[in-house]
Amino acid sequence: MNQYQEVEIKEIKVGVQPRKFFDEKKMEELTKSVKEKGILQPILVRKSGKKFDLACGERRLRAAKAAGLSKIPSIIRKLTDAQIMEIQFVENLQREDLNPIDEAQGLQGLIKKCGYTQADLADRVGKSQAYIAKRIRLLTLPEKIQRAISREIITPGHGVVILRLGDVEDQLRIFKEMVEKKLSIRNAENYLGMQFGNRLQDAPFDKKDCVKCLYNGDRQLDLFDKDTHLKSKCLNGECYKKKVGQVVKARIDKLKKKGYKVITNDEFRKKYGTAEKDCTDLRTYYSSGYTNLGEKYKTECLGGCKDYLVVADDDGSVNKEICTKKECYRSLVAGAKRQKAKEAGPEGNLTDKHQEQIYENRTIEIKRAEWMKQISTRATKKVANTMMLYFLRYASGPDWWSGRPILDLFKRLGIATKTDQAKALKNASSDTILKRLYTAPEKKTEKEITLLILKKELYDYEDKALDFFAQELGYDIRKDYIISEAYLNTRTKDQLAKLAKEIGLVEFLKKGTVIKNAKVFDPERIADLKKGEIIKLFLKKGFNLKGKVPADIKKKGD
Repeated sequence: MNQYQEVEIKEIKVGVQPRKFFDEKKMEELTKSVKEKGILQPILVRKSGKKFDLACGERRLRAAKAAGLSKIPSIIRKLTDAQIMEIQFVENLQREDLNPIDEAQGLQGLIKKCGYTQADLADRVGKSQAYIAKRIRLLTLPEKIQRAISREIITPGHGVVILRLGDVEDQLRIFKEMVEKKLSIRNAENYLGMQFGNRLQDAPFDKKDCVKCLYNGDRQLDLFDKDTHLKSKCLNGECYKKKVGQVVKARIDKLKKKGYKVITNDEFRKKYGTAEKDCTDLRTYYSSGYTNLGEKYKTECLGGCKDYLVVADDDGSVNKEICTKKECYRSLVAGAKRQKAKEAGPEGNLTDKHQEQIYENRTIEIKRAEWMKQISTRATKKVANTMMLYFLRYASGPDWWSGRPILDLFKRLGIATKTDQAKALKNASSDTILKRLYTAPEKKTEKEITLLILKKELYDYEDKALDFFAQELGYDIRKDYIISEAYLNTRTKDQLAKLAKEIGLVEFLKKGTVIKNAKVFDPERIADLKKGEIIKLFLKKGFNLKGKVPADIKKKGD
């Protein structure tokens, strides 16, 4: 049962509230209003012994104190702790007064203290379960990033992009880029895909555990483009390094068990430097054409010689075989050369088979040089476009070779046949693909090239440059922009109500009849509706959004 009473302000205790941040300017405005008109809406309290616990209305309570009031109109109601928490959160959420982090903390508190599931909570606060889950995940971000979201330095959407990365250092690094370069959410997404992550196909470890991992790029739905740079990437740098480290250690341990003295690349550089003045890499001898160093190498070098070292690469594989005793090395090489001389053909140096291989390689190089020379001097626009298209698609990443992107490209160019299949195209040779691309109409080829270049490069341009190019192409965002649902979702409820009057939606609604909860609704009170309901009115059939550009879109950037 509710009881109305003027309660002494000093008798009211303020517990934990969902709102952590209070806008100073708005509080000053509210205090001024209280001084002039008093408290128009009572606060909600609970009796607690001789005192009262505040359930709802902390801003009004603060303003009353600042205005010098000793008492405040209050409604006294019997409430449990869980009920107070839910009332506080829902009231702030409906007014859209909470910043995203306060909102996330409130949602998490309701789940922990009231025992709600995310699905229960979604029904109670009028949000989707996905929205609840994303908001709560913001609390796993580093404190620095959470503060930036609270202070509107970046948006919750930027936070969702950052959450794609599992390594805290990577999260802070992309956050710094977002702030310094003022990246939009789309640009931040592109930047993340191109600058972060490790290609799983290059990983030396077993990837079966990666298939269901949250930080596997294949599992992360891209916010914008289907052809995303996130595919086949591990976005948890810390986990990736740990797994690689385990593989490296296992490989090095295996070499050590064979009796080899093993050092890492870093240890080798510290001890011998890059000049290798005090040692010789036995593998440089292999590259000179001799692959057999003789029995001495097998029995002495690989048999536990103290001057023989194995240098392990970053992935644990053998990078170098080092002989630290040059006199021994020279003796080893001289013996191998004498052995080769005995096995050599009539020329006394190389076998006939080896000589033939050298001549064949030289012939290939001559042919390639001639081809390139003639293509450069004779190339037509069609040849150049075909080669450029092939290069751009190849440069788009390893997924180009999966077959499906090739088939999709053929369809866009109008050169796909009924017998074309992604699986077959995956195994097709490069010359086969090029021959097919060469048959495409020139206009379609040029259009595809333009789209590929724009897709890769546009995110690097500043806003002024993008605005210039758009206007040159006949699109002025300050005149031609049409309000979208995505734009409306980024506005607060108060901003939507203001926009409704600005673009004439309120006047439009007055001409018709708006029904809300079986009652005729006054369009002038549009701010009383929930945000989702207001958005539906903007998108209402019959209301033409064309030419109604919001003031913030019209505003020119610095």
